Amino acid sequence: MEAYCSVWKDFVRWIQYEPLPYKLELTVNSTYAGSLLYRQEASTCDNHTIVEAIPNRYFRFLRWSDGVKDNPRTFEMNQDLAVEALFDFILVGNCGKENALTWTLDPETMTLNISGKGELTDNYFYYPYIENLSIGNEVSVIGQNAFAGFPKLKNILLGSSVKVLEEAAFASCNSIETITCYSRRPPTINTNALYGLTYSTIVYVPVDYLDNYLMHDTWGLYEVTPLGASNAETSDIVVTPSDNKVEIVWPSVSDAVTYELVITDKDGNVICTLIFNANGQLTEIAFTAPARNHVPAQKQETGFSFTITGLESSTTYDLTIDAKNIEGEILDSQSLSFSTTSGPQDIEDVHDENGTCTKILRNGQVLIQRGGKLYSMQGQEL
Repeated sequence: MEAYCSVWKDFVRWIQYEPLPYKLELTVNSTYAGSLLYRQEASTCDNHTIVEAIPNRYFRFLRWSDGVKDNPRTFEMNQDLAVEALFDFILVGNCGKENALTWTLDPETMTLNISGKGELTDNYFYYPYIENLSIGNEVSVIGQNAFAGFPKLKNILLGSSVKVLEEAAFASCNSIETITCYSRRPPTINTNALYGLTYSTIVYVPVDYLDNYLMHDTWGLYEVTPLGASNAETSDIVVTPSDNKVEIVWPSVSDAVTYELVITDKDGNVICTLIFNANGQLTEIAFTAPARNHVPAQKQETGFSFTITGLESSTTYDLTIDAKNIEGEILDSQSLSFSTTSGPQDIEDVHDENGTCTKILRNGQVLIQRGGKLYSMQGQEL
C-alpha cells in the first residue's frame, strides 16, 4: 500500500511540474498571407495541440510543409516538430462597386489585371507584391486609396474609360516608372492621387491627344510621351544609349505586320518586350494589357524611332528586333549589344556648385534653370 501511494505521488508530481519533453515550432511562409490560430495549447497534462491556419484576404491555405492538408490540424506531441503553414495567392476574384469587376493575378510577373464595367472601390490587392497593374477599358473610376502604398508597383496601364483617380489612389507608390493612359481626355486627378511620384515618371498617351496631357495642370508635369514609335528616315538600326534609357531607330520591312523588340541583360534575362504593329503603334508591352482600340493610326514608310526608359546606368544590354509577317514568320532579324552611360549629375550637386536652382515649366515639362542653363529633372543639361 505504501509503495502504491509513493508511485501515485510521483505521478501527480510529474503531471504538475514536469514539462512535456517535445517541442512544437509552427511558422507561416508569409506574414502577409496568413496567420495561425491555436485552438488548444499543449500543456503538461496533455500531449496534443490543435492549430488552424487562417489565410488573409486574397490568399488561400495550401498545406503544411510536411504534406498534411488537414486544417485545423491536431499535432500529437510525441516528437519534436517544426512545420510551416503554406499559403498561396488566389488567382481570380470579384471586386469593385457591387462586385461588378473581375481581377486576375499573374504570379509569374506579379501583374494584377482588372476588367469589367464600373468603378474600382477596393483598396487592398496583394500590396507588398504587385509590380504591374492593368486597368481594363471599361473601368471608369479608380477609388480612394485603391493602390496607395504599393512599394513594388512599377508600371500602370489605365484603359480608355478611366475618368477619375480618386483621393490618394496611387499615393506613396514611390517605385512607379511608367503610366500608360489611353483616355482621350486626361483623367481627373483628385487630392494626392499621385502623391510621391517623381516628375521623371513617364506617362505614355495616344499621340493624337498628346497636347491634352501636355497642357494639363498635373499630367503635364510628368514626362508625357506619345504612345508609339515616331517615323524615322533610316535604312539601318541605330541605337543611342544614355544613362538610363536608349533611343532605338530601325528600318521598316516590306510585308511586316509586327516588330518585336526585346532587350535582355548580360545574363539573358528579359528586361522588356515591346511589340509594334506595321504603323509603329505600341500594341503590347512587358505585361498583359487591354486591347489598344483607341490608339490612332499613323502612316509609316521608312522606319521607326522609340525611346526605352528605366534602364540601369553603366550597364550592358542585348537588343533584338524581329520583323514578322501575318503568319508570324520572321522576315528580318537584327541583334546587337549596347551599354548605357554613367548616371547623370545629381540635382543637389548642381545646386551646390552654382547656387540657387529654379524649377520652371516649359512645353509641359518641369525643368531646372540655373545660371542661364537648363537641366532635366534627372540633372542632365539640355
